[in-house]
Amino acid sequence: MSQVLDCPGIDKIDIWARSYSIKDTSIFSIESKKQPGQSICDLPKIITDKSGKIEHGNKALYYGKNVPFIIDVKQTKDKLNTRLKLSFNPSKILHPYNLVQSTSDIKDVVKSIKSELKSAGILFDFEGESISRIDPAKQPIMDRSLSTYRPVYDFIDGLRMKQRGYESGYLFQTKEHQICFYSKGEELKNPTLDRMLRGEIRFLSSRSVRENTGISCLNDLYKTDCYEWNEFYNKHLNKRIFRYHLSDEVNESKVLDFDSEVERLKKYMHYEDGRKKRNGILKWLVALHFDLISVGIYSTDFFFDIMLKAGFTSRHINNVKRDFAEMMQTSVNKGNLVGVSVLINELREKFAA
Repeated sequence: MSQVLDCPGIDKIDIWARSYSIKDTSIFSIESKKQPGQSICDLPKIITDKSGKIEHGNKALYYGKNVPFIIDVKQTKDKLNTRLKLSFNPSKILHPYNLVQSTSDIKDVVKSIKSELKSAGILFDFEGESISRIDPAKQPIMDRSLSTYRPVYDFIDGLRMKQRGYESGYLFQTKEHQICFYSKGEELKNPTLDRMLRGEIRFLSSRSVRENTGISCLNDLYKTDCYEWNEFYNKHLNKRIFRYHLSDEVNESKVLDFDSEVERLKKYMHYEDGRKKRNGILKWLVALHFDLISVGIYSTDFFFDIMLKAGFTSRHINNVKRDFAEMMQTSVNKGNLVGVSVLINELREKFAA
């Protein structure tokens, strides 16, 4: 699966089908959430097979045996009918982390899924039914440690979007679409990918997919290529988060460079001849305390993450946390500060230029 560096790939696809047939309901697992006093027959009818057998419940699930995918059948929101949803990730099916960037690869994945569904007796218009979710994504190798960018996302003001950070990434979201940045190396627990930053756009409804990509179904997707995906990917990021006017607050703000701090900690710890310095960690933390005050946005956990990256054990870090709480002194040493606007521009260049 070859990779075009400047283009996105497709990470996830959901297909939403109103018209479908099921040969045998017994291949499904049924999720049922009964209230006290309810019987199974009080729950909605969710699937009926060709023999007329009916299954009641909240959701019916079928998991792919040969290829990873999920079939999910449940009531529509208006409770007047049922719908079938197929969810699959063409990229993950073909590679642990590389992204599918060609429709021919997607067609091969679809062919395998269709073959299994046909054998299982689950039939619907695979290529013609609506795509209800599609996730185009890029994953460049960043020039700095991903930890350097973590505090920067808070300075990016998503257009009419809620936003929040989490352990290994950051999410901008509305009901119909999301933009998520996260560490692919942390997700896979693969240290060789420690600078691979995944940036996913998640179009979460048929309307959102259609309005933002011009794609309604797989037949439409097959007529495109990764360069067209790049156009709607870049357009969405630039419209929603990478607007070109940055506020004075952003232009004037600075953050600490993670990689420089790892090297600074090592210098605090050892002389050039390798001998260990006394109280090196505490002196480094004290210096950082005043950098933290000048920057004004860090928690001390950021610095303990640097210790972990520099090779210290969790037990050692916990002891330092305790001692640090008791030791606060002045210091003239300053960390390497990077402008927030510089880092935002680096993200824009990697993902949406």
